[in-house]
Amino acid sequence: MASRKRKTIRFRTVMSYFDHYIPPELIEIVVDQINLYAQQQMVKMPRPLTKQARSEKWKPVTVIEMKKFLSLIFVTGIVRKPKLELYWSTRGIFQTPIFPQTMSRNRIQLIQRYLHFIDNNAAGTNDCLYKIRTILDVNNFRTNYIPDREISLDEGMLVWWGHLQYGEPTRSAPQRGADTC
Repeated sequence: MASRKRKTIRFRTVMSYFDHYIPPELIEIVVDQINLYAQQQMVKMPRPLTKQARSEKWKPVTVIEMKKFLSLIFVTGIVRKPKLELYWSTRGIFQTPIFPQTMSRNRIQLIQRYLHFIDNNAAGTNDCLYKIRTILDVNNFRTNYIPDREISLDEGMLVWWGHLQYGEPTRSAPQRGADTC
């Protein structure tokens, strides 16, 4: 078995690493689509909005703010808490100061609410992945991820309760927990 030489990339800063995997042009596209979708949704909302409506406080997202948002989302994968609100808790046991210092809870929830990758009005294709096609086309995960060894996963061994519109079920998939090589 011939071994492949791995190309090692050295990053000078955390942001250069971030920009390598999430290119600035992708961030700009997402920012444009979030702002467009928020604007489209605001027009549809019944008027007058209540004073408590978070959407009333909407302001367009910037590229810097989107990078902060994504960074906080990545941190939630490392620092696990049962509810999103607990990241902004002031109680000693739950305190995570980086969250309130970076962005308010309401702002994160608003960005999550309007997170969008494509204009729905421009849709109308048979591509079932059209809502994330922009990410797949712009992002370079496929060129950056090269496994050290051969990896083989059978979907029958993975727990998945979701539904996909494409693909065929496999009747001969191995049992979960079965001994395989």
